[in-house]
Amino acid sequence: MGLIQTENRAGKPIPAGSTFIVPIERMVKVQPPGMWGVALWHRPSAVVVQHPDGSDEVIEIQDPTRQAVLTLLGFGIFGSLLMLLIHYLLRMANTD
Repeated sequence: MGLIQTENRAGKPIPAGSTFIVPIERMVKVQPPGMWGVALWHRPSAVVVQHPDGSDEVIEIQDPTRQAVLTLLGFGIFGSLLMLLIHYLLRMANTD
């Protein structure tokens, strides 16, 4: 059993006329070894559209909020490293 586990689960089929829509969720489970606590994230990842002719169509769900948060996190880390580098370079210039 690893630190991070992911699992995709299908929900109940929802009738929409002659087609069925099946929601798919992604569960991410984080459980550090030796600890009793666990963190769970459930989020929609896709829907499967089952057409009357028997064909299936998978439509991925994009999460713009998650993408924005990860982008902001990346900018924050980049900015922190840039400020650390500038501080280090100014400190080296002042010691000469």
